[in-house]
Amino acid sequence: MPSVIAFRRVVLAASVGFLAPTSAARAQAIIVVVTDSTRGNTLEGALVSLLDKNAELLVMQRTRDDGRITFSVSDGAGHYAISVQRFGFQSLVSNWIPVANTDTLEVTIRLRPVTELPPVVIKGQLDSITPLLPPGINPKAMSGRIIVPAEIDRHSMGARDFVDVLGSIGIAGLTTTIIRADRFRPEHRCIASVRSISTRACVEVYVNNMRATTDQAIDLASPENLDFAVWLRAVDAGVLYGTGASDGVLLLYTKDYRRARSARPP
Repeated sequence: MPSVIAFRRVVLAASVGFLAPTSAARAQAIIVVVTDSTRGNTLEGALVSLLDKNAELLVMQRTRDDGRITFSVSDGAGHYAISVQRFGFQSLVSNWIPVANTDTLEVTIRLRPVTELPPVVIKGQLDSITPLLPPGINPKAMSGRIIVPAEIDRHSMGARDFVDVLGSIGIAGLTTTIIRADRFRPEHRCIASVRSISTRACVEVYVNNMRATTDQAIDLASPENLDFAVWLRAVDAGVLYGTGASDGVLLLYTKDYRRARSARPP
């Protein structure tokens, strides 16, 4: 864990605001509000950790729809720190927060969105990915987009699953969310849909070149294991994957897959 000075430096760079205690109470509490530093809106789903004076994790929870979360502090008076991770934003660790026996503090943390990658970084990673792609996919001529590892790494911190990651990156023409395709058949769910057609137009998903259900894809392509992804629009997907892929195909590749391919003899 960095020093206190490093915390302050990160705090200044990330614009963390600490408000005065709102009221006195018999039970200690720290109320955390997580917001977007550029737009000012609160952020739902941020992963917030409360650390004790030894930088040990006390509790970890996600912010609610209003971007807020309340921690009850049972360890007594002392100094605490807050760590915040949210997909699509730079992670942050606060400086030390002094908490008295009867304090109720409200802490506002403003996260900065991740910045765009330099084109040279994307090109270099595209070159390394090309040998791993299925036959017939030409990165220079395909209709769609390849999401390189560096993009995924920038957006995976604090993500619940790869759906969060790809949704945070934003892929033109594709919506990534878990939706119910058929309300009468609960097992019929899909992960991705095409905006221009309908939220019921499910896109086929493959993990390491194998067709996957929603649950299989979430288990296999966790944010920590997801390496890169390929979004093929209908024009290419239909040719390569058949009529079932007429709405497009989302290909997910894991770090395990890359390691296995790299270990193969030439």
